[in-house]
Order: sequence, then C-alpha cells, then structure tokens
Amino acid sequence: MKSSLGKRILAPTLALVAAGLAITLVVTYLTARQAAHEELANRMQRETQLAARLIDSWLQARTTDLTIWAQQTVLTEALTEQGYYGKSARDGAALFLSVLRQGHPFYESVFLANVQGEVTVFSTMADHPLAQINLADRPYFQEALAGNKAISPILVSRLTGHRIFVVAAPVRANEKIVGVIGGVVDAAAFQTLFLNDFKLKKNGEAVLADADGLVIASSRDNERERSLQPDVLQRITPGRPGMFTHRLDAANMLTVFQPLQHGAWTFFLDQSLDATLQPLLKAEKISATTGLVLFTLLASIIASLFRRLVTERLQTMLQRIEQIKAGDLSGRIPLPAAVEDEVSGLIESFNAMIAQLDAAMKKLNGEIEVRKSTEQMLAYHQENLEHIIADRSLALESEIIERKRVEERLARVEKLEMIGALAGGVAHDLNNILSGIITYPDLLLLKLPADSPLVKPLQSIKLSGEKAAAIIQDLLTLARRGARVKKETVCLNRVIAEYLHSPEHQQLRSRRPDIEVVAACGTDLHPVVGSLAALTKAVINLTCNAAEAMGQGGTIRIATENRRLDTTLKRYEQINPGQYAVLTVEDQGGGIEPEDLARIFEPFHTSKKMGQGGTGLGMAVVWGTVKDHDGFIDCASQKGQGARFELYFPATADPVQEPPPHTPRTPDVQGRGEKILIIDDSREQRELAAATLKELGYATATAATGEEGAALLAREPCALVLLDMMLGPGIDGLNTYRRIREQVPQQKVVIVSGYAESERVATALRLGVREYLKKPYAIAELGQTVRRVLDAQG
Repeated sequence: MKSSLGKRILAPTLALVAAGLAITLVVTYLTARQAAHEELANRMQRETQLAARLIDSWLQARTTDLTIWAQQTVLTEALTEQGYYGKSARDGAALFLSVLRQGHPFYESVFLANVQGEVTVFSTMADHPLAQINLADRPYFQEALAGNKAISPILVSRLTGHRIFVVAAPVRANEKIVGVIGGVVDAAAFQTLFLNDFKLKKNGEAVLADADGLVIASSRDNERERSLQPDVLQRITPGRPGMFTHRLDAANMLTVFQPLQHGAWTFFLDQSLDATLQPLLKAEKISATTGLVLFTLLASIIASLFRRLVTERLQTMLQRIEQIKAGDLSGRIPLPAAVEDEVSGLIESFNAMIAQLDAAMKKLNGEIEVRKSTEQMLAYHQENLEHIIADRSLALESEIIERKRVEERLARVEKLEMIGALAGGVAHDLNNILSGIITYPDLLLLKLPADSPLVKPLQSIKLSGEKAAAIIQDLLTLARRGARVKKETVCLNRVIAEYLHSPEHQQLRSRRPDIEVVAACGTDLHPVVGSLAALTKAVINLTCNAAEAMGQGGTIRIATENRRLDTTLKRYEQINPGQYAVLTVEDQGGGIEPEDLARIFEPFHTSKKMGQGGTGLGMAVVWGTVKDHDGFIDCASQKGQGARFELYFPATADPVQEPPPHTPRTPDVQGRGEKILIIDDSREQRELAAATLKELGYATATAATGEEGAALLAREPCALVLLDMMLGPGIDGLNTYRRIREQVPQQKVVIVSGYAESERVATALRLGVREYLKKPYAIAELGQTVRRVLDAQG
C-alpha cells in the first residue's frame, strides 16, 4: 500500500512541484534581467545626455569668451601696430592675455596671431617661452580668418607634448579681420571637469572621443591612450545619438553615445552587462539553491510522512502542506501531547522550519521595501538634479542672449555718441561755410536779370548748399546733442496729410509716376504728444526708402490705427503693454535681406550700391525720432514680398491742438533804414550778414566779440541786434545778451547759431530774445525774421 501510494501520488506531486519551481525561477530570472537591462539603458541614456549638454555648454562658453576678448582695442592695436604706442601695444596685449589665462586655468596658453599665421603675442607657463610658431596651415586658423568661431580637432601641443585642442575667434578692426585670438585647452581638463565623477561607477567607463576614434578623455586613467574599436567607431560616426551592444574582451558591453553640437566629438558610456547583472545572477543562483534545498527537505518530509503515516495525522499534514503552498506560513501541524515518537519529532521539526521560513520571508519583504524606498529616493534626487541642470542651462543661455543684446545696444550708443561728437564739432563751422554758399547766390540772383546764363549755376550752388545743410541737420537730429523739439498734441492723420502736401511727395510723384501712394487713415485715432515736423520727416524717410526699393513700381500704403497691447509684444524689439497709435508704411519692393534688416537702423548703414546716392542716415533718423517720442518700431520683410514698418507711439488723452489759421500774404522783407548791429566772431559771417542786410535796405554795424558789441550799444542805439550764440574768446552769446539786457532792457535781439537749438538758446529765449535763426539761412528767411521782430510791438 505504501509503495502504491508513493508511486501514484507522491512521485507525480514532487515532479510537478519541481517543474513549477524550475519554471518560476527561470521566468523570474529572465524578467528581472530584462527589467534591469532596460533600467540600466535608461539611466545611461540620461547620464550621457546630461554630460554631453554640460560639455556643449562649456565649449560654447569658451567660444563666447574669445569672441568678447577679441573686441578689446589693445588686441587690434597689437595686431595692426596702431594706437599711441605703436608696437608697444603688444606688451599691453601680452599682459591682457596673461591675465585672461590666469583667470581661466584650463587654458594651457592663450595666443594672438596675425593674418599670416604668425603668433605675435603669447601667454603660457613661465617654463615654456614663446617659440617661433606659424599657424597658417591649421584648418581652425583658416576657419577663424573666414570670420567664424572654430574648435580644432585633437592636436599634440608643441610646448608640452600633451593632447590639446584650440578654440579660436577672429579679431576685427573696422569690420576687417586683422588676426585670430585662440585658447589652447589641455584635453585633460575634461578628465577633471566632466569625467572624474564617473570613476565611482562600477563596471563602466565614460569616454569622450573624436571622429577618428581617438579617445580625448576617459574616466579610467590607465586606458586614456587607447583608440575605439573599428566596429564601435563605425556605429557612433553617423552623428545621431543612440545605443548598441557589442563584445569587448569576451564581455557583453552596452554603449550609449551622444554627439556634441560643438566640435566633431562624441561622448559615450560603456557598461559591462555581464558584470552589472552578475549580482542578479548570483541572487538567482542563491534563490534556486534555496528553493532546491527547501524542495528536497519538503520532499523528504512528505516521503517520510507517506512512509510512516497512513492515518489522520497524514491527512492533517497534507492539509497544512496545502496551506503552505498557498502562501500561508502561519499554520502549524498540531502535536498530540501524549504522543512522543519519530513522527512527532518530524512534525515538530517541520513546524520549526516553517517558522524560520516565515521569519526569512518577513525579513526579505522588509529588505524589498527598504530597497524600493531607496530606489524611489534616488530617482527623486536624480530627477531633481536633471531639473537643476536644465534650469541652469536655460539661465546660462538667457544670460548669453541678454549679454549679446546689451553689447549690441552699447555698440549702438557708442556709435551715436561718436556721431554726436562729430556733428557737434563740425556743425557750427560747416553751417558758417554753408551760409556763404546759400546766401551769396541769393545776393547775386537779386542783381542778375532773369535771362542771365549765371542764374541756373547759382541756383544749383544754392540747392547744393541747402542739401548739405539738411544732412548736417540729420546728423544733429540723430545725435540729439541737447536739441529741443517743440512737442504738441497731434494726430498721426495730420502727419500723413502734411506729407501728402509736402514738396518731397510732389517730387516723388513727378520723378516716379509708376509709384502710387495710398493713405488709409484710421477713424477716431488717438492723439500723441510729438513734433509734427519730426514725425513728418520720419514718414518722408520711410516713403523715400520704400520708393527706392520698388524698382518696378507699385503701391506704397501709409495707414494709421489704434492698437492696444495687453501683454509684451516681442517683435523686432520688445514693445511694452499699453495703448498706442500706430503708423504703418508698407511697400511692394523686393524685400530686405535678413543681415540688412538686423542693421537697418544703424547710422551710415546702407544696402545701396555705390553711386545710388543716400547718406545712410534716413532710417537712423527714423529710429531716433521714434525714441525721442518714447515709441517703438516693428519691421518685417520677406524676400520678394516687400517690407512693412510699424511705428508705435503712446496715445494721450489730451485734446489735439489745431494749427492756427494761415493767411497767405507776400512777406515784407525790405528795410526802412533801421540800424542793425551784427555780433559774430567770424569775419566772413559779419561781412555776409552786413551785405545781405544792406541789400535789403538796412544800415549795419559789426562787432567781433560780445564785449565789443555791448560797448558799441552803450555808445549808440540800434533797432536790432543779430547775435551769434557761439563766439570766440570772451563771453558767449547768452552772457552777451545778459549784459545787453542790463544796459538796454528793451533791446530787440535775434539769436543766430549753427548748432541745433540747445539749452543755452532756450535759456536766452526765456530771458527775452525775440527769435532764434538757424544757420545757414536764405536772404528771404533772414529778411522775414528781421522784419517780423522789428514790426512786433513791445
């Protein structure tokens, strides 16, 4: 009976349990191995992307550093041997490079080379003096000479023998490349900056390699000199990120790689799958051994029970075994108190084994919970680190972009200051010179008959002088050297009307009949605070530029509208929220090239070919006018689709100031023998003004200084004083007027100046000066001003 029971029940049961246990162990191992492989691949991919992004950011920061350093004046002077000290500028450049290298210790050296490739200035360690080095054959040097920032492949240093790479940028002087500045970076710097942290990782290696498979840096010091295997190099050269497995030294390796954006380099991680998954295999072996031991012990107990017990005790034991198979380790086989035999001892041992197994399972479950908690914490910290790195990268990119914007604005301000200094320095003298060119032709024309052959040449001379005076006025307007612009509450529709009735528009219609100007004025347009003349000048400049861009003719559209911005508008420039009156000028020309659009408002920048005319000031004057009115500009253009300029002016609630009614009349400019005193430090200007006034019927007296003029007035009265604002040695026009006012309080004075209307002119007008007359002036303008002041009451 025992033999039959064992064969029929015990043997098949044990065989099924053994097979189930084996299948469970195999499936568990394969599932755990696949999950571990996927988790390892995901972790390596994140680490590779983060490390590659950090290295890219570091390389970008280096090229940005060199681009900024290349703008230093001392470097261009050292290369061009210009400046106050000539060739001694190289000493200053050498000191400058030495300071830069000390502040950036990862540079083995910093150098400055001329366009022939000769290293003229060099900063390195004291034990490596400057050698005769020529870089003309270096590809990175040629790329920098072409105007680009360059990163060289891995080279061998001529000074130290170390592996290095060079970061280079062009050095420009007056938009011309005069040399190259470069920084030599020891490749070992990447070992310290980016790869040392990977030394802590077991069974793996972090590697930075170039396109030829040469290892630049590795997290294993003893493998720095090795090259990549051909099959590995072939898989990572396409330039896209990825991963693959391969055999290395009889081991299965998982490789995850990420190409860099700066430089033809690739960063990748190697991880040994066999070594990494070895603990999993070991745990699986322990589990299999433990299961096998438990199975053998359980089979022995069951066999013993089957051999010894065929009664209810066997049934009770079988019930407990079923409970254990169901996962319940809390039950025990009861022991009769009065029975002490081998079966009782076996049952007692079995109960003890179940108790130990229960304790082991509880401990294992506790360890699993701790491991899950640890993994969750590590995942949280890793995700937090990724966010920190991503935020820092974004902040760094924003900082670089903002720094470039600040540099561009600084360059524009410096250019305007330079123009202001130039305009202010020459305006007075040029306007004095132009006074003769404009006024003397008028005097000659008054004395010549209408059919004289000299009339047209004299009119051409006068017209040329007026054009030159307009250019000087544009320079003064652009530089805004304290110029006062009379502002009032105006409607932009009136600005369009002023343009359509202007001589400039009439000239455009006669010169370009193939162009039609269409006005679309908005209704209920909000007024703005501004200068009607300045705004009209801006529309004239925009319309002239549009006409020049339309070589085949077409339509120029000028429109106005109200526009409210609730959020910041980021277009050509950032436009703040608010209520605006918008003036739009749109053409159907060939469009503006992107590089010209970026610089279209720079002074003297023009896309016209030589001989097509223009000063390059028109769009700069538009920019200055809009900024004087606290406004903003948006411009957009596409090749072949024309250009659109939108001028945003802040709206005001003040009512529009209507212009006074104009009664046309023929101005009376003739004198009646009144005596006029001319005070001017320029003999030519005194003679010109005196000749003009005498021609108009006035008596004149002249003085070269303010003191002389005040003394002359003290001796004999004059009906009017024509006073130059800028006098030579002694007191200027404002102080001269104060002295005249003390002597003759009711004396009528007209201020004359070749500058724009400055604060000192405004002060003189507030103190009682009747009018301000700007040089150069025509005879009619001078005559009307003098007659108007003399005829005024008071």
